[in-house]
Amino acid sequence: MASTPLPWIGCETLLFALAKRAGASPRVECIRARPWASMSVAGARFCFALWFEGPLSQDHIQALTSGLANAEFDLGEHILADIFATTQAISSAGGTVEFEALILAND
Repeated sequence: MASTPLPWIGCETLLFALAKRAGASPRVECIRARPWASMSVAGARFCFALWFEGPLSQDHIQALTSGLANAEFDLGEHILADIFATTQAISSAGGTVEFEALILAND
């Protein structure tokens, strides 16, 4: 399989969709990607953390993560094959939720 560029546009589209689902605009705390491929498809596994500021952060994180496994996202030319929240932390200042997502090229 030829070398395929990482689907950064698909990840950006996913981040906008997650913010809409949460009902707030989070700050992206960190993001990293590593290539992923099978015999027939290629893409990347993205790991990222989102920070929601303020006293409603727990509500935003709940709205974002509730039913996430069955949620569908339109990523245009990319496919979201898998997404899950790995950790959550809530404080009086806000909350962080970390995700892993597998985004594939839709060739």
